[in-house]
Amino acid sequence: MCFSGSYFSFWEAYLEADQHLCQFGPHLIVPTWNHLWFVAYLWVFTALLALGLSVAPSVFTRLQHWLERVLSGWGLVLWPACWLALAWLFLEHRFPLSYACAIYIPAFLLGYLTPKSDVIWMRMDGVRWRVLAGALLSYCSMIGLAFLVLGAHGGWGAQMAANHSGLKILELRTMGAAVYGLDQWLWILAVFGIARHYLANWDGPIRRYLTDAIFPFYIIHQTTIEVLGHYLAKERLPLGVEATLLIGATIASCFATYEVARRIRALRPLFGLKPASASRSHSPAKDWPFAER
Repeated sequence: MCFSGSYFSFWEAYLEADQHLCQFGPHLIVPTWNHLWFVAYLWVFTALLALGLSVAPSVFTRLQHWLERVLSGWGLVLWPACWLALAWLFLEHRFPLSYACAIYIPAFLLGYLTPKSDVIWMRMDGVRWRVLAGALLSYCSMIGLAFLVLGAHGGWGAQMAANHSGLKILELRTMGAAVYGLDQWLWILAVFGIARHYLANWDGPIRRYLTDAIFPFYIIHQTTIEVLGHYLAKERLPLGVEATLLIGATIASCFATYEVARRIRALRPLFGLKPASASRSHSPAKDWPFAER
């Protein structure tokens, strides 16, 4: 336990940027955004994108056409997976900030350009089940590599940190980077392809509700996990019971937070929700089919 004072004394010290809040083990640098770092990254990337679009919009049009040429055939799988693998292999352990930029900036641009391209969407749709099978296989391969090289007794992270320069570890990092990069991209392709196939041309109250709920869910889920997990750990419950309670409470808190935030005008912008008037202007609802078209 790093802090033993009251809840309010913690917030007083936190807001005053008291760097002695955590006196044992790794220090907590405050104030911090914790998992909301993602929001800060998005803000910066969006501001840069808006600037780029205002200065040279044709660049993004050419970039989209280039992506359509590159992400064709095997290139749809190969080139993004190679980029992720190389970034993980050469940057992640030595240059974490460079690694983050190498991953998130291209992903952000891809997320902006891909919805504008029916060509890329249709390609993702066409390979959805094959890449899902590949994603499952690559995930199993990652676990298999760890068992093969590091053994079945666990502690893989500690072993790799303690033997960073060992030949065995370097081999594992190289193979692991290739499989990990492939695994990341295949899961993304699978999710996008399946979503495109089943949801692209359909709208309805369920989809609109869940779309608006994404940001509130993201904001509140970690707080619930950490606070409830802290107290549940003291009860020493069976693992299955603890996991069920934690998962169920996290889901419930996400829905409850969204329901409260969307009904209170002042809370809506704090949880990434549009003004109430804008949220009511939707296209006519259609049926919600799950059957394959």
